[in-house]
Amino acid sequence: MDIVLRPTRRGEYRATEELLREAFWNLLAPGCMEHYLLHRLRGDPAYLPGLDWVALAAGRPVGVIAYSQALVTGADGVRRPVATFGPIGVLPDWQGQRVGSALIEATLPLAAERGYGGVVITGDPDYYRRFGFRTGKAFGIRLRDGRYHAALLARELRPGGLSGVAGRYCEAEAFSLSPGDAGLLAFERDFPPKERVEGTPSQRRFARSAARYLPDD
Repeated sequence: MDIVLRPTRRGEYRATEELLREAFWNLLAPGCMEHYLLHRLRGDPAYLPGLDWVALAAGRPVGVIAYSQALVTGADGVRRPVATFGPIGVLPDWQGQRVGSALIEATLPLAAERGYGGVVITGDPDYYRRFGFRTGKAFGIRLRDGRYHAALLARELRPGGLSGVAGRYCEAEAFSLSPGDAGLLAFERDFPPKERVEGTPSQRRFARSAARYLPDD
């Protein structure tokens, strides 16, 4: 079946939130937050609406990617803008069919057209390496707490696009979420109940990856 990629329409917002809930439920933690994150992000000033794209199969959303602007604060105190994407997700039945890859490949050039010199994300380095991402450390980009992390990744959108952008990476306020967030709990009540499972293999892998800080040298 052919996949159609295009900007997400407002009438598809709920469907894309539902697909993220299906994609991430019990994957990284019991339940998930990604569907609420997307809901919050779409109301955040940092949200980049032209870079919110959906993958459609027979008119049905099966994948989604959303971008926002993030900032890297240098030692000089200057905040330099970069693009970031996430959440990105694909319905379980469509995973492994390059839907997510197609969304990334279609939207990275659009971020470059908007003038961004680079994209900084958090994610699996083994997966994102195929799209040209390297560790943030290669560009001197650290987490907000000042530490380097294996899952903090960056990619230039043009030669030298991240030159001089070293510093501490800070995402939009929408990303400030925790599993007990009152807004998340209220939002979740609008969805059909699902069982929360703890200790899955994917959760254990995620916990190990979350501990992969890199040395300063």
